[in-house]
Amino acid sequence: MPNINVTPEYAYSAELGIQKYFNNKRFRFGANVYYTLLDNYIQRDFVYNADGSVQQVEFDGEFGNAVSNQNKETAYITGFTANYLGKISDVWNTTGFITYTKGRTYDTEEPMSSIPPLFGQFGVNYKVNKIELGAAVRFNAKKDIEDFNITEGIDNHDLTPIVNENGATASDIYFGTPSWATLGLNGRYDVNNNVSVQARLDNLLDEHYIEFASVLLLLVETYQFL
Repeated sequence: MPNINVTPEYAYSAELGIQKYFNNKRFRFGANVYYTLLDNYIQRDFVYNADGSVQQVEFDGEFGNAVSNQNKETAYITGFTANYLGKISDVWNTTGFITYTKGRTYDTEEPMSSIPPLFGQFGVNYKVNKIELGAAVRFNAKKDIEDFNITEGIDNHDLTPIVNENGATASDIYFGTPSWATLGLNGRYDVNNNVSVQARLDNLLDEHYIEFASVLLLLVETYQFL
């Protein structure tokens, strides 16, 4: 529902970064950490009646809970990123990065929505003459259901139910998004200065994975509930 009383939220940020070269600048390491304070932050929440019950609205003949964007008090988002670039030899290079983010509200002590789990990538690359070959490992850590904002619900936690071996689900028991790692290969050949041919193979190990917040449905079938 529209809320004409919503006012702007304010963000106050601080960031610290470092970058260091090693071995005659053949290897570079970088990292940064940051902290953002959100004041008067906006969050989707239920619309309540005077008696404390949740207001209902009718849409296409069905009733549902009314929600609106509302101002809250304060929250924070913090995290870090680390990356490296290394020249192992004249033909071998390696790169990688890892990122961690955390966000919580100070007033309600809930997780912030749309916060990704720990993720990163590590790769190695070989290049000689006109040929370039590479391999990369991408990964996401598990995002526990405790790290989802259940009140706002925009991360679709309700679409990650735990399914038992009989195919049944338990109401209000959710898993969150599972961890995953994929392996990919890529190649390139420079035919001449103007033309090159490229090829890429992703997920060589045929891992069943899903990017956080990238789809609307995920059923976790490898864990049982009691």
